[in-house]
Amino acid sequence: MITTFILSGIPAPKKNSRRIFVDRNDKIQNLPSQAHENWHATAYSELLRQSKVFRGRIPVASHHIEIRYFVYDKRKRDLTNVTDSVMDLLVDANILVDDNMQEVPHLTMIYRGKVRTKGEARTEVDVHT
Repeated sequence: MITTFILSGIPAPKKNSRRIFVDRNDKIQNLPSQAHENWHATAYSELLRQSKVFRGRIPVASHHIEIRYFVYDKRKRDLTNVTDSVMDLLVDANILVDDNMQEVPHLTMIYRGKVRTKGEARTEVDVHT
C-alpha cells in the first residue's frame, strides 16, 4: 500500500541558520531557524489534515519512504538537509514511530526539477507499507 502526502513549498532545513542565544537561566539555547519553524507549522497542519484519512500512524514497522521535491527557483539545496526536516515532520505528526534505519530501511530522495511558479512548489511524500 502507498500513502501519498503532498506538502506545499520546499522544506527549510533546520541545520542551517540556527539561532543560538543564552536564556534567563544562563543556559545556551540552540533553536532551528525561523524559516524552518514556519515551514514546519504549515506542513504539520497540512500533514494532519491529510493523515486523518489514514487515521494517524501507519502501523507497519518497516517502511520505504520516497520524497520528491519540486522547486521554483535555481537555488542549490542540500538534499539530505531538507529530507531530515521532512522525516522529523513525519515523526512529529505520528505518521512514523521513528525515522531510524530500522523503521525506514529504504529512503529515496528525488529532485524533480523546477516548476513555473512559487505556488506550484511542493514536496510529495510516498510511504510504502
